[in-house]
Amino acid sequence: MNNNRNHFIEKNMYQHSSSKKLILLFLFLPAFFFGTNAQTNVDSMNDDWKTRWGVRMEFEWNDNVFKFSESQQNRMNLNDPGDTVSGRFNDMEKVSDGIISIAPELEVRTKNGLFGRSLSLSGIIDYQHYYRNTKKSHVNLALSIQQKTSKNGKIILQADYIPSYFMKNYLLDATDSTGHVSSSERIYYEALYNEMEFLLKYKHLFNKWIMDIESEVLVGYRARSYNSQFPGRNQDAFEGGLAFEVIPVKQWFINIGYYFESVQSPITREVMILDEPDYQIDFNNDRDFADNNIRTEQTLNRSNYSQTLELGLTFRPLKQLGVYAGFELLFRNYISQELINPSFKDRNDAKNTLRLGFDYQILKKLFLMVEYKNANQQTNRSADPESVGEETDYKNNILKAGIQWQF
Repeated sequence: MNNNRNHFIEKNMYQHSSSKKLILLFLFLPAFFFGTNAQTNVDSMNDDWKTRWGVRMEFEWNDNVFKFSESQQNRMNLNDPGDTVSGRFNDMEKVSDGIISIAPELEVRTKNGLFGRSLSLSGIIDYQHYYRNTKKSHVNLALSIQQKTSKNGKIILQADYIPSYFMKNYLLDATDSTGHVSSSERIYYEALYNEMEFLLKYKHLFNKWIMDIESEVLVGYRARSYNSQFPGRNQDAFEGGLAFEVIPVKQWFINIGYYFESVQSPITREVMILDEPDYQIDFNNDRDFADNNIRTEQTLNRSNYSQTLELGLTFRPLKQLGVYAGFELLFRNYISQELINPSFKDRNDAKNTLRLGFDYQILKKLFLMVEYKNANQQTNRSADPESVGEETDYKNNILKAGIQWQF
């Protein structure tokens, strides 16, 4: 009872902290919007500032919103009474879902920024509503500053914030009244996180070569902070990348990119449910090594690094129409050196993502976008982490359609 009470208090404290951050951001964004709009009205007499309003609306069908493996999907669909008691799938209503996104945005720009070159500031509030899994509904907030540094060069600083995002339920603890942990004796708990990301990009267009080439260099930092029940899932991520857009002939665009990311997570003690024969360790001290599903606490490390290769091709047969295809290949390696860490020790992931789509300008200020995405992840730890809720092998198909107005 005390543990449940502590979890309740910690959860409320986390939500209260998240609410304060959200309120501050919502106060900041309107201040930014109205302030820049007021500045626009003042300076419009001199034609120094211009304003562009817009709104983007999208509908997305996602057939695997929690990135479940096939066996995890089957387990969820079984509606096992033990899983109901443990809370394994609380607030996780369906594997697939429809998501509606509404995102108003504002951009103000001037030709007289730093160094006498163009400067633009933009902000966007993106609300994503999940039709079935309403717990995952959330807001994305983004601010961006873009400054020209030369005729062909520009710097972009971008900040993104996601408050109180529901990831899924993970194993938190377990009881053992029968000599092994049954499904109803496991205790799962919701994992919520706040995430802030900063990206700094430099783009340069080389348009006097044999063909036009635009290069992009980026560095970034991402901080993800979970509720206090899951400190070992917190992340400090450093990222970087180099990309090129090549225009060999008119109407054709080739995109090539390489990105890397280093994710540091705290090393923590966590509850695991393990089989003694797999490790030849007497976890419950009953002088044998033959028991299965034994509660034990071990040290765990989720730190990893990844590399991503990206290739894309866009064809614009008409000025208003663009058709594109893209492929990404990601390799992720976990660096855990803990002796007993079945979920992540010596783990390697490989993920490939295919994108197909088109965009079409219906009217001067009205645009249509349709995209299909298929993601497929394979790991050498496909079975071990599933029971505690970790992400392992999965397939994911997403179909998205949207429109954008500019005013």
